[in-house]
Order: sequence, then structure tokens, then C-alpha cells
Amino acid sequence: MLSKEGKIKKVKELLGKQSHKYFKLYDLLKKIDKAEYSKCEEFRKNVTLITKTKPEIRVKTDSLNTYFEATKEFVYLAHDSMKK
Repeated sequence: MLSKEGKIKKVKELLGKQSHKYFKLYDLLKKIDKAEYSKCEEFRKNVTLITKTKPEIRVKTDSLNTYFEATKEFVYLAHDSMKK
């Protein structure tokens, strides 16, 4: 049985160099999920989540759409790779 790191390494080998950016995003999302946070709001504009980490990470609502699109790209990449 492979460790978590072993599984990630195997997937990177299977998907190639183009998968590296998706794993960076995955690591970022894990850090955000585990971090304590605060929020900053502008009336009817952006709401920003601010992590209490060093360095702090600021996530605006627009960033969520970017993360979502990148996640969809990764799913398509993985799906296409499984077809081969």
C-alpha cells in the first residue's frame, strides 16, 4: 500500500508535468481549509477570507471561481489520462 506522498508521486508520474500546478492549488486549498481565519468585507462587493497563517493568505470571492475552474481542468485531465 502506498503512502499519501507515494500516491501523489504516482499520479504526478501518470499525468506529467502539467499536473504540478494542480497539486500546488491542492496544497493551497488544504492550507486554507486547516487555517484559522478572519474576514474583511466591502458592502456588496468583495468579501475576503484572510488566514491567520504566516504568510497570510487572502481569498476573494473572485478567486473561488478561478480555483473552481482549475479543479474542473484537473478532473478533465485525469479523466482523459484514464482513457489512455
